[in-house]
Amino acid sequence: MSRSVLTMNLPCAADAERYDSSEPTAFTGFKVGPFFCHHAVSDDESTLMGEYGEVDFGDWNITHIGTGFAVQKALPTPFRAVWLAERLLELHPMDGNSVDAIREAVAGFRGEIDVLRFDAKNGDCQGSCTGVVPPLMGAA
Repeated sequence: MSRSVLTMNLPCAADAERYDSSEPTAFTGFKVGPFFCHHAVSDDESTLMGEYGEVDFGDWNITHIGTGFAVQKALPTPFRAVWLAERLLELHPMDGNSVDAIREAVAGFRGEIDVLRFDAKNGDCQGSCTGVVPPLMGAA
């Protein structure tokens, strides 16, 4: 699984075109396949991706890069975000170019996806949420 450090502007893709979208702001995180695992707060701390009460400043989110869709919000650690992104990619490549196309493609995996999302946020990541983020390309 390819992982790398990435800084990108969010919101992106179709999410940036919504009428209530905020101005794009830089976020730094980890690229895992088509996913961007990032702090919920922007690098300059001016933007919180998610509503107050839904996410907090220490949280991590996963965004689908091609669509801008928020895959998961409010994960407590970067390890959990990377873990979930990798598990989701084991189910399906998530390479659609629209939210609807991806939802349709993964419809048969909804139950498994819900279990993985819950475990990443509240559980022990199937026994593996005790380590640090795996080695990343581009990390200093």
